[in-house]
Amino acid sequence: MPRVALELKADLQGISYFEPLDPTTFAWRFRLRCTSCGEETPNPVVFSSTDSVERRRGTPVNLEIRCKLCGRENDITVLTNQTTPRYSSTANGDWTRFSSFDCHGLEPISWFCLGEMHV
Repeated sequence: MPRVALELKADLQGISYFEPLDPTTFAWRFRLRCTSCGEETPNPVVFSSTDSVERRRGTPVNLEIRCKLCGRENDITVLTNQTTPRYSSTANGDWTRFSSFDCHGLEPISWFCLGEMHV
């Protein structure tokens, strides 16, 4: 299982931390790349850890997407038991794991932090 970690590095000034208002329903927004052919999604793809799609292999995932170029079915699952998405001022200037994902056939290439955050 290829696992990808989203790591953040920030300089927080005037706030002590930030985290999703509700980590279970937080809408993750990524641009993705197919690892088979390199095709990239033109727009961000949105999913949350509460989304559930039954894939052909039987186990549920949070997002299943078919590559428009090569036709391969790819999927991603938020690993909610790995990390709690939170960045604290104690980590100012250091890379910190914010979340982890199990990716099959795709890789996140950019993240858009547009959800409701608690600061």
